[in-house]
This record gives sequence, C-alpha cells and structure tokens, in this order.
Amino acid sequence: MMLLFYVVTYNRPKFCPNATWNVDGITVFDQSLIGNHARGIFVDSNDTLYAVAQDRSQILTLFKNSTNLLSPTNFLLANYTGIIVSIEGEIYLENGTESGRIVKWTKNTNTSVSVAYFPGYCYGLFIDHNNSLYCSMKEKNAVVKMSLNDKTSKIVNVTGTGTSGSGLDQFSKPCGIFVDNNFTLYVAECGNNRIQRFQLGEKNGTTIAGNGTTIAGNGTLKNLELKCPTDIILDADGNLFIADNDNSRIIRVIHDAYHCVVGCNRNSTTVSEKLNKSYAVRFDSRGNLFVADEYNHRIQNFTLATNSCDSTTTEAPTTQVTTEAPITQETTAAAESTTKASTILATTIQSTTAAGTTIKPATTTTTTTLTTTSTSTSASTSTSTQTTNSSLSPNSIFVPNNTCPNPNTTMGVNCDMSSSLCAIKQPCKNNGTCNGTHYSYDCSCPCGFNGTDCEFDYRPCKPYTCLNNGTCNATSDSLFVCTCLSGWQGVHCESIVNFCDNNSCLNNGVCRPLLENYTCECLGDSYSGRLCEISSPKTIMLKTVSKSFAYISILAVVAVAMFVITMDMLKYCFGIDPARGELERIQRKKQ
Repeated sequence: MMLLFYVVTYNRPKFCPNATWNVDGITVFDQSLIGNHARGIFVDSNDTLYAVAQDRSQILTLFKNSTNLLSPTNFLLANYTGIIVSIEGEIYLENGTESGRIVKWTKNTNTSVSVAYFPGYCYGLFIDHNNSLYCSMKEKNAVVKMSLNDKTSKIVNVTGTGTSGSGLDQFSKPCGIFVDNNFTLYVAECGNNRIQRFQLGEKNGTTIAGNGTTIAGNGTLKNLELKCPTDIILDADGNLFIADNDNSRIIRVIHDAYHCVVGCNRNSTTVSEKLNKSYAVRFDSRGNLFVADEYNHRIQNFTLATNSCDSTTTEAPTTQVTTEAPITQETTAAAESTTKASTILATTIQSTTAAGTTIKPATTTTTTTLTTTSTSTSASTSTSTQTTNSSLSPNSIFVPNNTCPNPNTTMGVNCDMSSSLCAIKQPCKNNGTCNGTHYSYDCSCPCGFNGTDCEFDYRPCKPYTCLNNGTCNATSDSLFVCTCLSGWQGVHCESIVNFCDNNSCLNNGVCRPLLENYTCECLGDSYSGRLCEISSPKTIMLKTVSKSFAYISILAVVAVAMFVITMDMLKYCFGIDPARGELERIQRKKQ
C-alpha cells in the first residue's frame, strides 16, 4: 500500500452537513485599505490572510495574531490578478505591465522575478501538488498550465478551445479555478453561469452546478441558478463553495443539493450582512469564510457558527427502586446490571462503567426490559417492573445521573464541579462575563462587543485598525485616530511617507521612496552618489570634449558674425568697399 502525503498552503476544513455561518460579516479590510478593487485574496495554512490592494500596488497581510503588515510591491498589479502563496511564503501575482506575466514576489526582500508568460490575462491562479501553475484566461476562454520546477517548461493547454461557447470543451469567461489532490480541475465559468469539472487528462468537462447541471439525484441542485460565478473552492469532503458574483452570495453544494451560506437575505438592511458582488471566497483552518466583497470595496469574515454533526439527543427514562428494609438484594434480568445506586440511564454505544453501573453494548434500536425484585428481612416487600423502548442516536454517550445534594449547582463524582452552563460551556468570548444557571445563561459583554456570546467586535480600535505598528486611539464609540510610527502616514498608517517630495535627484536620476528614507536611481554607470551628483571619469571626459566643440563652434559663429559686421561698417559707414575692385574686374571679364 502506498501512502501519499500532500503539503498544501490552502485550507480545506471538514464540515458537518448542518454547519452554519454567522450571517453578519466582520470587515477585515475596508475601502481605505483595499481600495476600489476587492478581488484577490488568499488564506494560508497558518491562517494568514493576504489581500491584493491593486490600486496601490500593495499586498495587505493579516496574521493569525491579528497584527498587520502592508507590503508595497515594486511593480504594478493587474486589475484582476489572483494571488497564491507557496509553502516558503513566496507570493505569485500577475504583473500589470504585461498581460499574462506572472511574478514570484518575496515580501521580506521586496524582490520579484518573472516565472511565467501566459498568452492572456489570468483571472484565476492555482498551484497544484506537482508545483504546476494554472492560469484561467477569461478573455482567451482557456485554462493553461506550466511547471514551476523547470524553467524551460512549456505552456500546456489543459482545456478550452480558445473560442467562446457552451460546449463541454468550451468556455465563456472562465474565472476562478481549483485543483484537488487527484488533479481534477474545477472552473467557475462566468459567461455560461456554471461550474465545470475536468478529470485529469480530459478535455470535456461535466457541469456539476448551475446552467446545464448533469448530476443525478432528487435533490435541489437542479434548481440552482448561478449568475456569473467567479470563484470555487472545495472543503475536505469535496463539497463546493461558490462565489455567485452577480447574485451576491456564497453557495454550498453537497452531493445533489445546495443551500445559501452567506449573502442570502437580499432584502436585509444590515450593512454587515449584505454582499455586493461576491468575487472570491477562501477558508481559514477553523472553517471561517473570507469573502472579497467587490462592489462594497471590502474583505469580509463570516465566522463558523455551528459545526456539530449531532442531529438529535436522546436520553432513556430512568427506573428507581425504593426499599424499606436495611438489607436489600436486587436481581435484574435482561440488562444484566447489578447496582447499589437507585437510578439507571440506558445507552447503546459501548460498555461503560460509571458510578457502579455496567451496561452492555446494544444495537442502535434497543428494547430493554428491567424486572427488579426486592427482598428484605422485614415484612415489607416492594416490587417494581418497568419496560422501556428507546431509539438512540449512534452518537449517544453514557452519562451517569447527577446524585449530588444540589444537582442544580454541582456535579461530578465528588460533587466539586459546577453544573451551570457558564462553567461547562464557557461561552462568553472577548472577556465577557457569564451569568447563568443549570439551564440557561447570558453574557455581559465589555464595551465594544455584542452578540449572544460577545462574539462581534464593534470597537473603533481593533488589533488591525492601525497598520504597521501604529497606535489606535478611540475618540468616540465609532471614531478613531491612528498615531503612526516614523515613516508611515494615512488614516490607517497604510502609506509610506514619500521623502522624494522634498528631495530631487541630480543628472536626471529617479527618486524612489523608502521607509523613512529615499534613494536615487542614477542613469547607468555615468553618475553615482547620494543624489547622483558624482560623474564618472568617462562622463567627465565626454563632457570636456563636448564643451570644447561647443566653444569652438561658438567662436566660429562669433568670428563670422564679426567679419560680416566689419565689412558692412567699412562699406556703409566709411565708404570703403574692399570688394569693389574685384567686383569691377569680374564685370569687365563678363563683357
């Protein structure tokens, strides 16, 4: 048997069929940070979020510990560039100066190198387990790839004829792509309003969601109407999560059924709930959804609300035996249980021993008959018989009855544990105070937090409000002021102070701003120095020769001008014409 281990940088969490997400999103990056184009996002296996601020040619980074880093690139970014991060932390993007030019950028050194030149703009990027880079070319209606392991690797057409169409081997505006562990390609096709799946080596795809779905079954999937889907990702079980762009929602597809995850209530007036053109979707390792909300100019985080696979909770009835004699012998048939306790709670999973009770395994549906006979030395005898029929969930567990003197407040073998929901669940987040009983609880949230469990953060100063280690100061319940470190400026300390505004480079040098500094890029090897003020010996020599020729030319022009002026003065001022004799001789010769 061969074991294959795949190392990936993206997340594919495992969800239960009934998992839900909070519909109120948390804005991670707003328009002041992301600009006007909220499209390219990526979340790596360390839960670091990367977002493309295309307008500013910057990459926004949100680390798991909620610290931020704004990294200006040294090149322009394409309008619809995707973003992929390798295991080594190298970022793959599309350079905006040339269509299809993919660069590998290292943010720590701010250096980039071109790794691929595809024949069209890439609206989707993906790197598979073989280190092959995929590009979905929306305008060329094709998906191509090339290996990053070999610099001489050629571009290979994966699928698509290059012409727009609705055939199974054709595309109409392909956008987001995903490649699973079996190298099966999934394509979000905006123009045909569908999701296509291509097995390895196959040119003809299968429509698995949207227009022309061919998946068999009696579920609701056949009724799913997509409108320009722009992104597709898969969870651990291969279920689809689709960014349904023009419908402004995220769709989850499980087998032959679908349901809306977020952006489902189009009539909602809640700003945090509504999406406006959901362009891209990604997971973190905990199953939280990050969505590029294109026309709202922001990146939203929708946290996982529930992920429990338990559909029911069933407790079997109890049987209590009371005796009056000081010495009692109990004989139990069918269940084969011998107890000194007075309460029995049935289970169906496995043999369990707790509080002196032994219950043998049974099937999922169990009929248990308990016949208890009590005999004592006294004249009083009590006989109790009860039959219990119960159908228990396969996920049931054995829980011993709480026999503590105060079961509403304490529990455990030694009755030293609190039985309140606050102590058991510890539900209140963000330092909220839990107030509860055995049956219910409520959270008192600190200032700036609300929600049932204080899970929503509405503070003006969040850990990621001020970037680049800036200090956030709340001026009211909704306003803030960022105090930026030296070298940074802007509402969120997002921009580097441009020191080139007050400094100019000599000899046509180009000024480049740096953090708390600037540098002058001199022309070739002719100049050097802080301001390009130092000329090379060769340049000095060329300047000297050039000046010499210039001086000679000027002297020649001056000499000619002086000669002409002198001749005119002699002729018209003094009546002396030095050329008169020669002119007369020429005239006589002509006669």
